[in-house]
Amino acid sequence: MFAIVKTGGKQYRVEKDSIITVEKLVGSPGDTIALTDVLVIGDDKKNTTIGRPNIEKAKVFAEILKQTRGKKIIVFKKLRRKNYRRKKGHCQDYSVLKIVGVSPTGAVIKKKETQHEKPHSNKAKKQGHPKKTEKIKTSKGKATSRQLPPSGKTVTGATTPKASPKSRTIDKKTATKNTKPAQKSSVKKLPKGKQPNKKSKNEE
Repeated sequence: MFAIVKTGGKQYRVEKDSIITVEKLVGSPGDTIALTDVLVIGDDKKNTTIGRPNIEKAKVFAEILKQTRGKKIIVFKKLRRKNYRRKKGHCQDYSVLKIVGVSPTGAVIKKKETQHEKPHSNKAKKQGHPKKTEKIKTSKGKATSRQLPPSGKTVTGATTPKASPKSRTIDKKTATKNTKPAQKSSVKKLPKGKQPNKKSKNEE
């Protein structure tokens, strides 16, 4: 079923679930409004009713998706030889509508609930999430499974693997305090140009 609606001085051909952009209407996003100026109503069987000028009791229900503004236009006025110039900008306000339904009798049509709005059943709450299990190797090499705790909780008595010595981190400040200075060698350094006396072969 389709309808021709008049709003904002313009006429629009609409159907169920169609989206149109019209002159701004009063309301906030999510509100449902009724358009009463219905000029024509028809269906697929070519049964049309024409109003004079409107159809009595007929209404088109729509949901406001968002309130937007159009592109900016420049309005410039000038009178030559009169030193008259005026320049203004204008952005038209628009409302984006989604048609919920067409009602020839004026009966209220409610929008359908989306999947997100439906409440969850109690069965899903009772079942809960399946518990996670983890396989652990025993000393004999056989694998056994155990239940993992939920996120954010710890299990008493559970042993955690020790960190390898490679993964340990040492602070620079503590390392300098704990480490002992290297022992000085007993060999004395000679000044440059002097070398130790080497015994000649004859002396030996």
